[in-house]
Amino acid sequence: MVETLTAYTTEEKPLFYPSAKLYMGSMHEDNRSSMALGAYVDLESRPLERGWQMHLRMNRFESIHTEDPENMHFSNYLLDPEGNSYTLLNLASIGYRTDAFEGSLGRIFFDTPFADPDDFRLLPNSFEGFTLDYKTDEKARWKFFGAHKMSGIDAPVINAFEKLYTQSNGFLAWGYEKEIDATRYSLWGYHVDEMADIFYASYRHQGYRLLDSLTLKGMVGLASQREQAQSRVAGDVASIQLQSYYKEYMAGISMDVLDVEPGYTVSDGFGAGPFVSAGDLTSLGIASLMYPGQDINGFKFNIAKEHKRFSLEYAVSYFDIAGSEKDLYENNLFFKWKWSDAHLYVVATRGEHRQRPMNFLFIRMEYTLGKSLKQRD
Repeated sequence: MVETLTAYTTEEKPLFYPSAKLYMGSMHEDNRSSMALGAYVDLESRPLERGWQMHLRMNRFESIHTEDPENMHFSNYLLDPEGNSYTLLNLASIGYRTDAFEGSLGRIFFDTPFADPDDFRLLPNSFEGFTLDYKTDEKARWKFFGAHKMSGIDAPVINAFEKLYTQSNGFLAWGYEKEIDATRYSLWGYHVDEMADIFYASYRHQGYRLLDSLTLKGMVGLASQREQAQSRVAGDVASIQLQSYYKEYMAGISMDVLDVEPGYTVSDGFGAGPFVSAGDLTSLGIASLMYPGQDINGFKFNIAKEHKRFSLEYAVSYFDIAGSEKDLYENNLFFKWKWSDAHLYVVATRGEHRQRPMNFLFIRMEYTLGKSLKQRD
């Protein structure tokens, strides 16, 4: 018999735990630039009677400066489609938890291969929908989830909840994850109305120790997308990734192989997607949209150094387009620094994006006030 998590009275512990985060984002590319200030206030309740919970998060983003002489909506990563300030309630949910079961309904985050927060700029992706998570044991779980609208960095409109796909009623999906020793297996299925049926399977090895300080990690994945309602979204992708870790250093190589029929493309889904060759801005899905009907081999090479206060990574993504004399490439330099509750993120990108040269710099600074319920526990 599964017992409900312990509920606390207001005499024992507060009913709600508030936290907040302050942001500053800055983007620069050639003669275009954009700067914005942002903040959110988060309220999350402890499990109430019988395991019920509530979660709210209000965001505000304020324009400081935008210079966009070509009117290419460069500020969309930070502000609304017109470059204006905005306010958005991107989390508003009621949930229920026991030791084995967790469910939520409302505006929520997903963490799945083809629907995820992709939390890199200022506003992560959030979805209007539901999620059900059931643990069959400590090493295995089933997930059922669905959504009909989304907002955030990968949404049709960043500052409003709108349909995920043109004329679509959303998606329904399921997933199964199983851990066996140092390996993890996962199976996922998505039915995206008016777009595609998506199946994804992956196998990950969490670490094979060769020497005292040398560890290898690997992953293989297979995605298959099948067209719905003449969307022209269909194709198969095989992925493989190998990473070696030596003390504070990492070196990795990743590859995606895309097979599509003439006139068809594949999709990254609603977030960063699971394809391992993606750079900061260019992914396998974006490359497929740029060259529909073309088979593509995507490669990524990266090296990194991790420290307790900072990390530095250099990555090269390269996309070999079948039948095209001009391939796509992207060079990225990622820098992260943290000190107590303050964080700094810097990304410098050089290459080609959507068939135009790209020299891009993004800077994000943030400071966290208070702790989330998960951090407190």
